[in-house]
Amino acid sequence: MAAKKISRPPERKPGIARYEKILAAAGDMIAETQSLEFLTLRDVARRAGVPRVSLYYFFPSIEALIDALYQRGLEKLMAAMPDFAPGDDWRLLMTALMDRTLIFYQKSPVEMVLSLSPKSLVSTNVANQQVGREIYNLLVTRAGVPKSRKLARACEVAAEIADAVWRKAFIEHGKITPSYHEHAKGAVIRYLDGVLDELATQR
Repeated sequence: MAAKKISRPPERKPGIARYEKILAAAGDMIAETQSLEFLTLRDVARRAGVPRVSLYYFFPSIEALIDALYQRGLEKLMAAMPDFAPGDDWRLLMTALMDRTLIFYQKSPVEMVLSLSPKSLVSTNVANQQVGREIYNLLVTRAGVPKSRKLARACEVAAEIADAVWRKAFIEHGKITPSYHEHAKGAVIRYLDGVLDELATQR
């Protein structure tokens, strides 16, 4: 299997400015088309007003550029999450978490495209592991759910379930509709409820 081509973030000021121009141009193009399908390095370089050789230096492939944008979006999403108080019921916590994610996507259409476009599946699979870890930490530290390796993995699956339902809504409607959002929340709650019930019977 070929090694994944990753972005090369700059360290010096002129390079940082050019790097940011490239990301901004790509973000503007995604916002305009609501898709990743027609994004090319050549068009991004033209839009950013930078030589193609500079763009290729930072981003050796369109996948590397999309991944850099996706990781930045994921950081914004995690920063937008509320600071839950200890003692919250885990179901209320998960509901609030998913509602806040929906609000983030509604206010950040570029991040929604990056997360839910079929072309972003590779980045999303990696991110779901990271989001799953955050969900697990919240359940343990805020909802008092007992630690478990099986639950940690289940939280990653829960993130995948939510993404799958939201992605279906995005593909069909270009947004996450209220009905699909309710389906996503119900599916995640039912799945984690089953896992936690099974863990409780094993103790």
